[in-house]
Amino acid sequence: MERWQVQEVLYLHRLWTLGSPGGRRADLSGQDLGGLPLAGAALERAKLAGANLARCDLRAAKLGGADLFGANLAGADLAGADLENADLRGAVLRDANLSVANLKGANMRRGLSLGGGADAPPQVLRQDLRGATLDGADLAGVDAASADFTGASLDSANLENASLADAEMEGAVLAHANLANVELGGANLENCDLRGAVLDGANLDGATMRGANLAGVDLSTAVVDGADLAGAVLEGATIPEPIDRRPRDLAALLVDHRAWLADQGGRALVLDRADLSFVDLAGRNLSGAILRQADLRGAELTKCKLVLADLTGCNLTGAVLRGADLRGAILRGADLTGADLGDADLRSGRVAEGASILERPVDLTDANLADANLEGAVGLPADAKGGQGE
Repeated sequence: MERWQVQEVLYLHRLWTLGSPGGRRADLSGQDLGGLPLAGAALERAKLAGANLARCDLRAAKLGGADLFGANLAGADLAGADLENADLRGAVLRDANLSVANLKGANMRRGLSLGGGADAPPQVLRQDLRGATLDGADLAGVDAASADFTGASLDSANLENASLADAEMEGAVLAHANLANVELGGANLENCDLRGAVLDGANLDGATMRGANLAGVDLSTAVVDGADLAGAVLEGATIPEPIDRRPRDLAALLVDHRAWLADQGGRALVLDRADLSFVDLAGRNLSGAILRQADLRGAELTKCKLVLADLTGCNLTGAVLRGADLRGAILRGADLTGADLGDADLRSGRVAEGASILERPVDLTDANLADANLEGAVGLPADAKGGQGE
């Protein structure tokens, strides 16, 4: 797209934001704008889904509420840009400069698309922020679960109340960052620099923190039970006592998950290592939930939707999964001894990786199916065996 054409779109968009006659909302969806100088551009609520903005100069640009779903912002300079409440799901922000940018309320969530009808398998979109610079950025309340922050710099960033569950943050710099009440369950924080970080009320349950620098960090109110701290620098750090693993308000968490699935806010259900023994979740839609190493002994999961759910290492002994939808679910190392999987759907689920749509089979690697009932189950891997254990 030519620069003069972009300028015309910006002019009409400005009129639109002011409510002036002749104005028109900017729609640059799918356009190639790579490398264009757009510093300070007024693009509030503009449509930029799938646009190529790689290496663009967007310093101090006004992008509040903009639709940047799936946009390519690799290497873009967004220093000081206003991205409050912008839709950044699936956007590529690799090596982008987001120093002191306002990302408050931005949607960077792990996208789980359930479009295409009730029977259509969902697709997962993951956020790419590898090597990005977010020093001093405001990410309060951001949902960036499963995002890839490998090697990113978030020095002094504000991540209070953010969701970073299952995020990949190996080697990231989080020194002096505000991580109060942040959700980091299952995240990979290996070799992270967390010196001076605030972790009051943070959930680090099941997080990998090997080699992380936590010197002097106060973890007294954080949840670290189940975190892997092998080789971590803990000089002067305060480690809390183990806690009760029964969820305090499961009903509210399920409401949030339902809203997340409907793309109406909310948050994905993350209950790594939780005690859910004998819980009744029959008929619930828990697609995309992260329940690694959870205790689900004797749980009632009849006709429960667990499409693409992560049940790695779960204890499902005696659980009732009759008619459950387990397409693409991860059951690696799960104990399904005596579980009832009659009429369960164990076919592949669809996962979006970049521009590719991949079929992800149910993962039953090292799962124990001794004495499990698999009668009528659909899509059962050829090497999976139930019935009498050896």
